Amino acid sequence: MKSLSKWLALAAIVITFLVSFNYIFDKKLDLNGDNANYLTYARNIAAGHGYSALSWDGTYAPVNHFPPAYSFVLSLFMRCGIDNIVFFKWLNGILMLLVILIISHLAARLADNDWLGLAVGVFLALSAPMLHFATMVMSEMNYAFFSALTFLCLWQYTETQEQGAKDNAVWYTNPWFYGAALSAMAAYYFRTMAMALIFAMLIFFLTRKEWQQTLATLAIAVITYLPWVMRNKAAGLESRYFGTIMTVNPWRPEQGTISTPGEFIEKVIKNIDETVIKAFTESLFPFVNVNYNETSSWLAICGALLIIAVMIYGCFANRRITWLLFAYFVGNIGLFGLWHGGNGIRYVVPLIPWIVMTFYLGITQLVRLTVK
Repeated sequence: MKSLSKWLALAAIVITFLVSFNYIFDKKLDLNGDNANYLTYARNIAAGHGYSALSWDGTYAPVNHFPPAYSFVLSLFMRCGIDNIVFFKWLNGILMLLVILIISHLAARLADNDWLGLAVGVFLALSAPMLHFATMVMSEMNYAFFSALTFLCLWQYTETQEQGAKDNAVWYTNPWFYGAALSAMAAYYFRTMAMALIFAMLIFFLTRKEWQQTLATLAIAVITYLPWVMRNKAAGLESRYFGTIMTVNPWRPEQGTISTPGEFIEKVIKNIDETVIKAFTESLFPFVNVNYNETSSWLAICGALLIIAVMIYGCFANRRITWLLFAYFVGNIGLFGLWHGGNGIRYVVPLIPWIVMTFYLGITQLVRLTVK
């Protein structure tokens, strides 16, 4: 694309997003209970009570149900006198647009095809699940933004490292490395699913045989995670995640905890069916009728496996970040399997940009292969 064409493509993505976002925008608070929790915690922070909830006895008790970053960000606006649901929803919308632009840019660079970047950008601007969650007072878009920023920083890191090798520059003077590591940890403070992102970064550096960068990433992750651990320990709070992993179904507590390997395997299979087989399909083909209350048919499973195969092929479109993309999907799928079902596409929403990008990268690679 020429310079003018790139600006027109950017305008097409932005206009598509603004029209679709404005069309589905709902000023009311979403019925999802997490909205109210995030707002309550934010108001408590803004009022000087810390990251807490009001107890039955009238005191404010520390909480750790969610990572604190999203409520903290909301509290900053509240301290400035802005406590408006519509404002917070539009803020999420802006973050969604930034995610789309970053992923569109990466898709174009990975495929060396600006038209692919435009196609990915427009597709994401029309993504119903992403638009839905962008209009909630929820952390998904914040998490997706910092995840996308991590990928962008690592892409820039590979480019500057190649140039730096020519200039005999050392890696620890590369600002993109620190940008990636800190963005990944920022993502973690919005959603613990960022463990998959940190895992992917470590695999990325290991496969490049950059041992010092691997250790530095691990050190940054530990150092920035410690304050949260120390705070929770001082408050006498335990992580809820292990308990949830070992629960058969948190929505049906009467079913108890997992007691046999067979029950654990059954739970993982159900979770993978919901989040990968069904949600990946819905992410790419919204016109397909997906029923989350039924076990997937063999046809649906085969279709989803074909989608995953194309996505894996798309990960190899550009060898610079092949293992970063691949490890990111492996990490996410692993966490999906360990967590719990009953949420439909929700947990997959922040991953949709990467699903769409790698799928269309794979399709592009296949077309190029057949043309040759």
